[in-house]
Amino acid sequence: MTAVAKATDQYVAAFRELESSGRAGPSWLQQLRREALERFTERGFPTRKDEEWKYTDVSSIARGSFGLSAVGAPPVGAQGGHRSRPYEVGERIGLLSSVQSLEGVRLVFVDGVWDQRLSSAAKAGEVRRLADAIADDPRLADDLGRWADVQRNPFAALNTAFVADGALVRVPRRSAGPALIHLVFVSEPGQERAMIQPRTLIILEAGAEATVVETYVGEGEVEYLTNAVTEIVLQEGASLDHYKLMLEGMSAAHVATTQVHQERDSSFRSFSLALGARLARNDLNVVLDAEGASCHLEGIAVAAGRQHIDNHTSIDHAKPHGTSRQTYKTLLGGNSTGVFSGKILVRPGAQRTDAEQVNRNLLLSQRATMDTKPQLEIFADDVRCTHGATVGRLDTGALFYLQSRGLERREASALLTYGFAADVIERQRSEPVRALIESLLFPWVQESFQSGEME
Repeated sequence: MTAVAKATDQYVAAFRELESSGRAGPSWLQQLRREALERFTERGFPTRKDEEWKYTDVSSIARGSFGLSAVGAPPVGAQGGHRSRPYEVGERIGLLSSVQSLEGVRLVFVDGVWDQRLSSAAKAGEVRRLADAIADDPRLADDLGRWADVQRNPFAALNTAFVADGALVRVPRRSAGPALIHLVFVSEPGQERAMIQPRTLIILEAGAEATVVETYVGEGEVEYLTNAVTEIVLQEGASLDHYKLMLEGMSAAHVATTQVHQERDSSFRSFSLALGARLARNDLNVVLDAEGASCHLEGIAVAAGRQHIDNHTSIDHAKPHGTSRQTYKTLLGGNSTGVFSGKILVRPGAQRTDAEQVNRNLLLSQRATMDTKPQLEIFADDVRCTHGATVGRLDTGALFYLQSRGLERREASALLTYGFAADVIERQRSEPVRALIESLLFPWVQESFQSGEME
């Protein structure tokens, strides 16, 4: 029996244990889980023979024996915790204190389980634990697991098979949510090779507005896997600013799927920062399923050492008069590798589509590599679609100019590198989030040049 088959059998055995434990939840959730597990066992983990995964090798995950964390576990709070001692904010994960500087409604999950002590509110309107909503909100059956594609994405199927806790954000019709909703997922596994599977569902009803930040923070030396799924539904005229900050530990693997469904005249703005993990794969899929929908996707990925960071985007213009914009930038040093694969699909009948895609990549080491694959698939004739990609190094002329003005080479290189990404940061509409991104990225760039990871 191969290592991959053994790992798959392990998940099947864990699923059977969950079903017999009395924590399987309502019947609709049990059915959802069974179908997802069946698809995962049929499909198995992807290989590099799969076109969508040809640049990213996940064999270390497929062969590994990751133990499932916090499946159906009780909440952490007044009744006690799942640790032997109290968890001190920032004591072991220094980034957490910076992340918690964002003011607003905050839900914190540690190893996939809600932590009352670190959360600012147990429930604020419709910002609540997914586990509670599963127990008392029958509306959840209409959306949870409906949007993420478990047929084609085995990681989404695996997450769905074991969905237990996470976050639910539901903003009522024609209203604005809290000024900022912050969902923090902390990975502090008690043992090596734990699998943590956060689940998030965001629903904005007609005319609603919200700003949501998802942050993933982890320890530096512990090997674990975060397999996250976020489903977003924007009804007619809804508007969402969505930020994702991936700050995992440097020995971790992070695989995430974000699936967005947009209805008429809705607006989705997305920014992602990938600043951690040994192996990272982020899939962002947007379906503009009604006229007048628009999306604006931006991201910055940075890597050094032997990190591998992969960003996959897919924008499906299913109906006429849709607008999309994409700008992704990657900074690579050391022996790191980066991947960007962005697809724009314009379906038959989706006339007057206006779509732009830009991918810019900066190699800051002779050993760093980048694979970029912009794609347009257009089946309508009255459209405006453009795309472009570049891979290069720092401008030697600009570097010489700064050195001639008294800056040392490393200082000048760090300044130019940060400037390469700064325009994307400056376009972010939330000032507190923008300030946090700046405080995370600029020190990383400076330290990377000082350590020699970037040249």
